[in-house]
Amino acid sequence: MSNRRIVAIFLADRERARQLATELTSDNIEPLLSETMEDFHRAVNYQRIDLVAIDNDLPGFLTGLEILERLNGDLLSPPTLLIGNLNPEMKARAAKLGIESRLAAGADVVALKAEISKVLSNAARALVGIPPAARKLVLQADVIRPLPQVLVKIAGYLDNDRASIVELAKDIAVDPKITTELLKITNSTSFGLRSKVTKAFDAVNFLGIRRTVSLVITSSVIQSQSGMLKALPDWICKWYQQRSVLIASTASAFAKRLEKVSPDTTHILGLLQDLGILVMAHGLGTRYQQLIERVRAVGHLRLDVLEKQQFEMTHADVSAALLLKWALPQSLVSMVANHHESAAPVACSKTEERFIHVMRIGEAVANLSDKFFPQRYQALAGLTHSYGPGNDQNCKECLAEGVAKTVEASQLFNIPTPDEAALAEILEKIQAAGSEPPQPEGTDDNGESPNAAEQSVAANSPVVLVIDDEDATLEMIKGIVTAVGLQVVACKTGGQAKNNAARASAVLCDFHLDGEQGSDVIRDLRQNQFAGPVIVMSSDRTRGVVTRCIEAGMTDFVQKPIDPTILLQKLSRHLGIVLDPNSTENAEER
Repeated sequence: MSNRRIVAIFLADRERARQLATELTSDNIEPLLSETMEDFHRAVNYQRIDLVAIDNDLPGFLTGLEILERLNGDLLSPPTLLIGNLNPEMKARAAKLGIESRLAAGADVVALKAEISKVLSNAARALVGIPPAARKLVLQADVIRPLPQVLVKIAGYLDNDRASIVELAKDIAVDPKITTELLKITNSTSFGLRSKVTKAFDAVNFLGIRRTVSLVITSSVIQSQSGMLKALPDWICKWYQQRSVLIASTASAFAKRLEKVSPDTTHILGLLQDLGILVMAHGLGTRYQQLIERVRAVGHLRLDVLEKQQFEMTHADVSAALLLKWALPQSLVSMVANHHESAAPVACSKTEERFIHVMRIGEAVANLSDKFFPQRYQALAGLTHSYGPGNDQNCKECLAEGVAKTVEASQLFNIPTPDEAALAEILEKIQAAGSEPPQPEGTDDNGESPNAAEQSVAANSPVVLVIDDEDATLEMIKGIVTAVGLQVVACKTGGQAKNNAARASAVLCDFHLDGEQGSDVIRDLRQNQFAGPVIVMSSDRTRGVVTRCIEAGMTDFVQKPIDPTILLQKLSRHLGIVLDPNSTENAEER
């Protein structure tokens, strides 16, 4: 992904558009020129866009404003500079779309460049890249309840540092249902008030603005799920509700104690980040529900990776599309959309990075609550490791607080209460594992332990099994992988790989091995119950090779000669940990 700001340009005068593109390029802005509506739609539909510059008067049947309205109907609302002479009715339509800026039709290239630079410098958002399949699934879903408009307005208080208690109380009081729910929550035993609160203002004054917004949105989101939950099997309903509250509670504990960001905003994000699971379970049916069961039972597997492979979208994509449909704040949409990414998006602020980090911690804990696997613990340990050894006790206390708050929140919002004994057992295992999660033992073909030189010194990091018959390739990959803290076990044959697979979290396998094919090795590993990611390495990317590897059980493919950045991106995605590609520079020099 480019580190430059990206501007999609669709102007009637092509020469003017090219001149503007040249000027923007000189300012380190990446222009994307469109000559037709199809070009323009493709540009904004499949990637991150920081700004759209579009003429209202265009050749063809549609005006620029009509094109933007159609995009909005497809849940695409990019930040926009609209160029044209608009009448009052058009201005009202533009305002409804939230168009950031307008210029008169006669504006020259200098004025256009200046306005684009101004909008980009003040931009609070970019177009979140959501796959078309995710947006289509949300638009076609018939079980999604719309959020009341007043709730959308209340959600806006999360981004409003100047909001007052009086203003929020007035907005809540407009909706009797929301007011009743807020008063019921405030008067519950969870808050221990001596006298009953009967007015919205008193409830907001007692709780504070962010806490009030968090409780109101949490209650509304849980209620909005009811239509989707009714159509799903009971086991999914119970699993999902307990999972979402555990994620929200754990993430908010880490947010407050270690990241110093709003625990109330974090709690909302935790509840929203997995909403797409319900939409996918309903819209995709049995196939997706079976995928959930498989991921819960197999420790190496990641739900988002398999979703992407099978459905060309993840539940984070679908969650973000749903939030767009509900018109929730763009900051929430962006963080939910990106919470599976190992690297923060270009336009992501440091504060948003902190929110995303604790969202991932919450998800890692929820994954462990299904079943304790070493690979899942490694994912959690990789995330908490960023706080340093001096915060080990703080991390343990955050985990304990997250579990306790999960039980409290379940009771407060009247959803199935999780098994406290099971949660306590998971918590005990996490705390007992410390910084050294258990690793399966392994031996080579001679029954001996692998040479220590073939492993990194980080005993608690995931093991990557590398299978290649060339010493130079093994050494090169070992340098790349160990430089980011992973362990390596190097093998030259399928037999060696089979004996050492139990130790591995991931496999890198060459296709053209001496005397055997990588696809046969992969098939043997899968038949021996290796369920982790298998990445094939080859310069041969013909259809026959790729097809045989997929049929054998390949997870991903990386082309030789190996690009260290691409290799680490794939390992990072499939292992669910952050790997810094900058750490490979010294390894490459060696």
